[in-house]
Amino acid sequence: MRSAWLLVAGLLTAAVPAHAQQIRDHLEVVTSAAAFGLAAEVSEAYAEHFRQQPPKVIRSGSGAAIATFCGGLGSRFPDVALTSRRMSDSERARCRNNGIRQIVRAKIGYEAYAVLAHRDFPIDNLSRVALYGAVGQFVADGASLVPNTRTSWDDVASHMPSEPINVFVPSASAPSWEAFVNLVIRPGCQKVPAMQRLEINERLRTCARVRTDGRLGRYRASDPDLPDMLCNQPKALAVVDLANHQRFAPAMQPIKIDGAAPTVAAISQGRYTAAQPLYAYVKAQHYDHVPGFLYYVDELTSKRALGRDGYLRDAGVTPLTEAEWQKQRSMAISMIPISLTDTE
Repeated sequence: MRSAWLLVAGLLTAAVPAHAQQIRDHLEVVTSAAAFGLAAEVSEAYAEHFRQQPPKVIRSGSGAAIATFCGGLGSRFPDVALTSRRMSDSERARCRNNGIRQIVRAKIGYEAYAVLAHRDFPIDNLSRVALYGAVGQFVADGASLVPNTRTSWDDVASHMPSEPINVFVPSASAPSWEAFVNLVIRPGCQKVPAMQRLEINERLRTCARVRTDGRLGRYRASDPDLPDMLCNQPKALAVVDLANHQRFAPAMQPIKIDGAAPTVAAISQGRYTAAQPLYAYVKAQHYDHVPGFLYYVDELTSKRALGRDGYLRDAGVTPLTEAEWQKQRSMAISMIPISLTDTE
């Protein structure tokens, strides 16, 4: 890391070169919905630590953010995209076809979710299939689909305890709920044989629907009474951002999903299925044309932001391992571009 630190120290002493044409007096960052909170935190820290004008942050979805980022070079197009997934091969080709030939990618952490239960709750492991079977709007009855009227966990699977189904999840408009549906609910649903008989678009729509009969409760993450409300529900489960699950300790603890506990090691190895990486894409060709460019990359990948005790924990970011953080930071501040032609 020392060579990378020396590089960034040298680069950060330089302003926009005199020969470079400035295209804008501030950075522009486009983000997925899930990454908007972390982008706001980084922007505030960047402005404070480096005395720079805060970036303009535009909230979108991952696909729309990447499409905007890959639209071209110059003042009309953002400098950084923060997304909840990698670019696809076709998206990288679009960037390349629009003249964007130097893109730096850094993994900055994980968007991860925990299913919490009381410490004395008799369930300590749930599959994604079982979670869908508890909260999905439709379940299989042989080869047919019927409305979900299950009331206890042994209705979901005979080996499970006879405890009432009572699950609290984020509000329907929350990005965290959309992410949990995509990571857990839909994949669990699509493993059900009766669902596999549906046409693909119908299956995707059906698998995103959840029951509305009172077995699934909604909450707002900003509610100050949320910890007390959940901790006073000894038979309930709750879906929360993993980075913030300590708000509910010691009364509640994460349960395993598909056999894996939500540890940093399990997440980074891809064994914990209720998690996905968050990425920063940086348009290196804008480096000489926007003031504060490398300052922002420095702040975004700093330990004060991404460390185990970094301020992005409160924005819902589960950190990388120390070794992975060092690797990602080194690539980012060294401005090492990804290949835009190789298939990933």
